[in-house]
Amino acid sequence: MVGRNLVIGSLDAEHVAILVSGRVWPDVSDYWDGNWLHTRIQVRVGRFTADLDADLRTDDLQRFAAELRRLDETLSGSAVLGTLEHWIELTVTCEPSGRLTVTGEVLDDPAGGNQLIFELRQFDQTYLAGWLGQLEEFDRAFPTVGRS
Repeated sequence: MVGRNLVIGSLDAEHVAILVSGRVWPDVSDYWDGNWLHTRIQVRVGRFTADLDADLRTDDLQRFAAELRRLDETLSGSAVLGTLEHWIELTVTCEPSGRLTVTGEVLDDPAGGNQLIFELRQFDQTYLAGWLGQLEEFDRAFPTVGRS
């Protein structure tokens, strides 16, 4: 599924992946309903794994891309992926050395389920371009429709 995934790390090692299978309502073009996506979220950290289906919004991922672009330009601060239903929360923080830390949390049920809190530290600023490229391909495949 080229252009429909965001993989931070490697699927063969520690990673956070958002794998998109399509729009929840593909024939709807209004902002509130037309921008929901069926996704599978996979996390592999240390000896822990999470694999869950979740509906995310295109605009949440676009905001994350904008924050990652700013982080790539300044190499300072953080980029946050916050999702409307809180299935996944990610923060990418850049240290002055260019080292990146990815912290996050996934929930198996946002209405009160279990949570996996994690941290990945094997990245530096050279990874940002790849993540941004994945998000740009993703945006081309699933642009935000309608207006809020």
